[in-house]
Amino acid sequence: MNRRMFSIIVGVCALLALVLSASGTVAQGPVAPMSGGGPGPVGTGFTYQGQLKNNSSLVNGSCDFLFSLWDQSGSGAPPSGGLQVGDTLTQTNVPVTNGLFNVVLDFGGYAFQGNARWLQIAVRCPTGSATSYTVLSPRQPLWATPYALSLMPGAVISGTAYQELKVENYAPTGGIPAGISGEIYTATDGVGVHGINYTSSPGATGMGVWGRTWSPLGSGVEGTGINGAKGVKGTSNSGTGVYGMSGGASGLSTYTTGNLGVWGDSNSGPGVVGTSSNGTGVYGKSSGGSMFGYWYVGVYGTAENGAGIEGNSSTSEGVRGTTDTGNFFVGCRWEGSPFPTCNKYFRVSYTGTVFADGGYVTGGADVAEFISARGEPQPGDVVEIDPDHPGQFRLASTPNSTRVAGAISTNPGASLGAIDPAGAENTGPQLALAGRVPVKVSAENGAIRPGDLLVASSTPGHAMRAPANPAPGTVIGKALDNLDSGTGIIKMLAMLR
Repeated sequence: MNRRMFSIIVGVCALLALVLSASGTVAQGPVAPMSGGGPGPVGTGFTYQGQLKNNSSLVNGSCDFLFSLWDQSGSGAPPSGGLQVGDTLTQTNVPVTNGLFNVVLDFGGYAFQGNARWLQIAVRCPTGSATSYTVLSPRQPLWATPYALSLMPGAVISGTAYQELKVENYAPTGGIPAGISGEIYTATDGVGVHGINYTSSPGATGMGVWGRTWSPLGSGVEGTGINGAKGVKGTSNSGTGVYGMSGGASGLSTYTTGNLGVWGDSNSGPGVVGTSSNGTGVYGKSSGGSMFGYWYVGVYGTAENGAGIEGNSSTSEGVRGTTDTGNFFVGCRWEGSPFPTCNKYFRVSYTGTVFADGGYVTGGADVAEFISARGEPQPGDVVEIDPDHPGQFRLASTPNSTRVAGAISTNPGASLGAIDPAGAENTGPQLALAGRVPVKVSAENGAIRPGDLLVASSTPGHAMRAPANPAPGTVIGKALDNLDSGTGIIKMLAMLR
């Protein structure tokens, strides 16, 4: 047979038939697949019909066909150009009556993803003859059925139904069965699944994406981050990036089981991370008070080995607590059973007063007070009251001065008298009132030994060993170290008398 003897007159392809019907039925929830048949996925095969002629004569008999799928129409006879998609399908002993034949072709589910396709056909008649296959020209374009156009890339489904597109999945356990899967392979800023709600009228409560689950261990919406990526990220220009709400009140006993607005869990990284350029990274709110000793809290954090809640900031507060009439911060411990009470051991009231049941431990060794001084006295300097400027201090330089006040603290354990104690960082000299403090000393009245009383010396800002029976008001403390000669710095126990 000559290669150009055969020709396809009519080619009809049903790629996907999506039948829509309108009736008075009511939408129902998911229905489980029936055993022995019932609801199931449609196959990937489609019917192809054509009319075969040989030199203008309709063919009758049986023929063998080769069908291949291509991404271009090709050119020439036989056609060439383009890339083949999938495998070549062989159909043998196909009945042809008055030129008409009908076959079912299946190139698999990945062959049709919205891109144009052409079908190339090769034929030989009669069946099983030694004659080689004749490639027919041109390749036949495959057209989508009208309703299938709504599923092409970039298509828009618009209507007034309560569910414009509903996807049901009855896949068994194993792998990751998904009703809808969104994936991005090339774009650096793409979105796998994008949901948006344009209704902005007051009181509108619609959602861009909504997830719901009845599984006790499941999630309505879940995100997984790989290689440092974010599982779920919420951003907002003027509203809320991520908002979590629970329909039921949550006591501490149910924090691990449900009734939670937002729950974050991680094996190695942060459970919940909130960042903001000019707003609030994580915001928690609770309208409840307390019941049976349990509190309703805006944000609750718990940890077995680490920190329940940690705050960090480069320029502002790591953790901030605000209140109108309550306590800024409370530290308590759950005690008692079967209904434990959170007994307070530490709290900061709304007036700024600190209450603690335990001790106050610091790295410093003295108690000091902020003072106003002329000049710039340094840590360890001995200062006295300035008679020419009431309320201020100056370096002491008169031996056995009765105006002497003490030494400037180097690293106080507690500081008193700050002008703005809870505001900006306070700077300036602090006068040691009690405790151990470094002090500058001079041996001008003899070597200093531990236990010696110290008074002001003629060397500005330095103390010396006190004379026998020092006058009242001249002693600033007791030496704790030795100084054999010259000047130096020793530890002193501050005790003005």
